[in-house]
Amino acid sequence: MRRRGRYRDKDMLHLRKPIANSPEAGVTTHVTSELSARWRSRSNLRGVLLLLTFVVTWAITLFFMHKEERATRERALAQLSSLCASVAMHAERVFGDANQLAGFLSLAYQRSGARGLELMKWNRLGFMDRSFYPQVGVIDAKGMYVASNLPDFRPVDLSDRPHFRYHIDSPGERPYLSETLIGRASGRPSIQVSRRISDDSGKLQGVAVVSVSPKYFVDKYADLMSSSGFVGLLGTDGKSRIVNTDDGFRVGERLSQLGWFENVIRPGRHGTLQISGWPKPGPQLMAFQKVEGWPLIAVVGIDEAEAMAPYQALARSYLAAGILLSIILGVAIFSQLRFTRRRSEEHTSELQSRLHLVCRLLLEKK
Repeated sequence: MRRRGRYRDKDMLHLRKPIANSPEAGVTTHVTSELSARWRSRSNLRGVLLLLTFVVTWAITLFFMHKEERATRERALAQLSSLCASVAMHAERVFGDANQLAGFLSLAYQRSGARGLELMKWNRLGFMDRSFYPQVGVIDAKGMYVASNLPDFRPVDLSDRPHFRYHIDSPGERPYLSETLIGRASGRPSIQVSRRISDDSGKLQGVAVVSVSPKYFVDKYADLMSSSGFVGLLGTDGKSRIVNTDDGFRVGERLSQLGWFENVIRPGRHGTLQISGWPKPGPQLMAFQKVEGWPLIAVVGIDEAEAMAPYQALARSYLAAGILLSIILGVAIFSQLRFTRRRSEEHTSELQSRLHLVCRLLLEKK
């Protein structure tokens, strides 16, 4: 050790411990206890600062994890909403065109009757795209399907079908949209768009029917959906028209008993929801939008786990960084505590020795 004035540390070895109950012993104990307390206070402050750094580090980590989770969810919902708006606009256009075609069919039937329609000729001239509209035709006032663009067509009794019976008591030209059903003439699933045909006196003359292929909607958007996604059209009557998932498409599901359905069918509603158990097990993120002018709701969704996969990958990185930093801070805090204890003991011992020497010198001078 270095010199302290004209005394060496080896000169203090025989003075290391003061005599009990001596004046210098009391002074030494009081002063060293005060100085040691200040040393421990400064050293403990370093430990507290390290501990505070540990807490702040995890608070920041959790804050950014929560922020990234919310941002990932919002991005997924925004993408679903954009695609859902596209589905709704497409459905509006397709059913609107079907309604116009039914109106044109009504006018032609009023003028020429069933025999003068020549619907097969319409097929040849390309008036109708059969990928959209697999069948068009007319039901007469008695409920018989008397005209169709199907090859080898034969009249079929449709008097019990809702899209015919609706127009018996509804004199206006308001179109009717049916549930998804299997056509008796075509044998294929279809959604019927029908319009009343009235004579000049307003009496029922027949019903014009345009069949829309529900599978067309799901096929169009299949390439845009992920493996866990779904797209569909729901009716405000509580029944699905068509829903497509990776397991295939299904129709006619009753949805009115599901808790979230009431939120979807409110007038003018569009938005996003977190649902569970439909159309697949587990939580789903879903966007919905009303199809303007029709009793339909377009829906697009994705499995929540897949939507949140980017966040999960980033969260693992955040956690790994947080754990590594926690280990480093933990080692630093432990080392600081050990260092504080050891230095406090050494400092106290050194102070006792020096103060004892000072007291002895002062007493010797007296």
